[in-house]
Amino acid sequence: MKLPILLYHDIKEDNFDIATIESGNRPYVMRQSDFEAQMSWLYDNGYRAIGIDEIETATDKSVLLVFDDGLKSNFDIAYPILKRYGFKAVFFVTVDDIGKRDIMSWQELKELKDNGMSIGSHSMSHRVPIELSDNELKYELFESKKVLEKNLGKRIDYFSLPTGFYDKRITTVARDAAYKGLFYSEVGYTDIAHSSSLIAHSKRTTGPDIARSSSLIAHSKGTAEPAAALFQIYKKIGIKRGYDLWTFRALVEQNTGVLFLFRLNQMFRNLAKSFLGSKNYIKLKSIVLRKAL
Repeated sequence: MKLPILLYHDIKEDNFDIATIESGNRPYVMRQSDFEAQMSWLYDNGYRAIGIDEIETATDKSVLLVFDDGLKSNFDIAYPILKRYGFKAVFFVTVDDIGKRDIMSWQELKELKDNGMSIGSHSMSHRVPIELSDNELKYELFESKKVLEKNLGKRIDYFSLPTGFYDKRITTVARDAAYKGLFYSEVGYTDIAHSSSLIAHSKRTTGPDIARSSSLIAHSKGTAEPAAALFQIYKKIGIKRGYDLWTFRALVEQNTGVLFLFRLNQMFRNLAKSFLGSKNYIKLKSIVLRKAL
């Protein structure tokens, strides 16, 4: 069974002025009414947004909701809507930003944690991973986990890759830091029957090269290692401003035609990232989005 993991960022009241949002962030700012319509559609059609600890028992009517960046709107707008439908979610926060303007506070994170939501790391500073040295990358993952655990009094098991630029060093560092799993953006779904993954390690790429395992890894002497002990990779599908309810439904229901178009678009974006490099790609994206307003 393949689990849809739906990624959100910012949720704004319907009367917000998109021109006030930095151009590079505009695709990730959703209207409150659109978010509510999506949650209502899930609920009305028998879907349940499960907790991260329920993944192994997910059904074909399960989805996992994740929020990147730790924005205050997640607490003020999304959280009450999630509670209304009895939905759970994972909130990945950038530690250096906690408590800043428009970012959730420690107290708000604690309230989420105490009411069935999960908290994960989105790094210390949200810097582009492929631009970091080995020591800088280790700091981003190790220190963010340490600070979150100290302040929330709870183990932090999951890391969500920031910026969309995948660096395979992250897999190694995340495992060394004792995370249980890594979330990265890709138009695809997580295979629950084989969600525990053995990772092939090389330097850099646009996404993980995953050698999938079965629920038990057989050894030459006939022993087996539980799959839960292996590092896990999760694909998150970004839900963006402008997606209508039909598109949202198609992504949840894994419509093959829509998936093909989305994956084709992602393939071209990945090629552009590889050709231009992170800085030039981000600059070009910002210019295009500014002109599109």
